[in-house]
Amino acid sequence: MAAAAPHEEAEALARRNGRLLWLIFWLALPLFIGLLLGWSQAGSAKQLGRFDALLFVLSGVLPSWWLYGLIGGALKRLWPALARPALLLLAPTMSSFLLEPLYIGRKMLFGLPHGNMRYEQFGEPLATILPFLQGNLLGIINFPVMGLFFFLMFRFDVLCWPGSARVAAPASDMGAARLPAMADTGVFGRLPARIGRDVQVLVAAEHYLRVVTAAGEAMVLYRLGDAIRDMAAAGIDGVQVHRSYWIATAAIAGHRREGSRLTLETPGGLSVPVSRSYRQALKARTGL
Repeated sequence: MAAAAPHEEAEALARRNGRLLWLIFWLALPLFIGLLLGWSQAGSAKQLGRFDALLFVLSGVLPSWWLYGLIGGALKRLWPALARPALLLLAPTMSSFLLEPLYIGRKMLFGLPHGNMRYEQFGEPLATILPFLQGNLLGIINFPVMGLFFFLMFRFDVLCWPGSARVAAPASDMGAARLPAMADTGVFGRLPARIGRDVQVLVAAEHYLRVVTAAGEAMVLYRLGDAIRDMAAAGIDGVQVHRSYWIATAAIAGHRREGSRLTLETPGGLSVPVSRSYRQALKARTGL
């Protein structure tokens, strides 16, 4: 049996790491938070014994955390251009209104009195909204903070499904893993050695092609369409997002919207425009 290509091994490792981080975020983390708060008998749990306090808190933290994921995943699909911090903050906030029956039912089950604080001093509509948010403030704070931490530290999107969970390899590692699979032909054979072969962005400029890698950039006499075929042949996953731009999916560090304009950001700070005619292809490839 033929050995797997280096870039295939790197991709498999990225997916394994992604699934591990997915389990840590969606199972180990809420369990830890629930056990910590239950053991310390925080909030309403102070009226219960320690064992009952653990059950009471876990019965609230676990379903709440998982509901955040369902709401966040739905928002991501319906509003793909929404900034990640806003997405992670909206998920627990919107979940608060659905969780109110759960909070009331748990207190009744454990024999605890239920009474919302009143916020008449704020006037409408805050006086109506704040009681729903009151019981979920910990999630509204913890969820976006931890979600951003996982993204910034591990380049991992916590709202992905387990089957597509992956961690983007560091740029230097990506280049090292793919280099043996690349022959110095096509566009790669025209690149100066100083910028390596870890291609992040291709930009058409009349008869020339601007090639941006993790180590620098160069202008070469080459066609964009031919370079895109070279990327596919070398195992570099990417997508054309504009008639003049192609970007490697691993090089997408973020995105932003200004009115109807969608722009992708690379780790090096390069902005890549996305035209309307290519947005469906981008969404199909990356979910953005």
